[in-house]
Amino acid sequence: MDIEQRPTVIEQFAYSDTWKNGTASYLEMMVPRLILMRELLSEQGSIYVHIDWHVGHYLKVIMDEIFGKENFRNEIVWKRMAGVKGNARGKWATQTDYILFYSKNHQKLFVEPQYNPLSEEYVKQFYRLKMKTGDYIERQEEEGMTSIDTI
Repeated sequence: MDIEQRPTVIEQFAYSDTWKNGTASYLEMMVPRLILMRELLSEQGSIYVHIDWHVGHYLKVIMDEIFGKENFRNEIVWKRMAGVKGNARGKWATQTDYILFYSKNHQKLFVEPQYNPLSEEYVKQFYRLKMKTGDYIERQEEEGMTSIDTI
């Protein structure tokens, strides 16, 4: 007995990600998917889209249109550490990737602060360490500080 599961219409649409006309057909493929994703998000939802330097600027404009410029939250950029050989080809090496971060609406993202305040003792220890290494001495002298306890 052969069991064959055919893809649903949504699966056919979602996974038909081949494009033959370069960037234009890639963007044509992305637009309906991003619209669908926006519709599927809850009102508190957010989306992160990983892209590279080839289409990032185009996709940012499209996402501004679909999600609204006011719902753009951040562009997260990181530098790759390995595999950078652009200089050998006579051009600047491409070392970064991007994540475009949007929310469905302009509500606060975090209810609670996403950090712990530094204790006064920690801050004093940090400045003591900097004093030992020679940092901040000139600034402290300019400001008339003579003791770390004045911080």
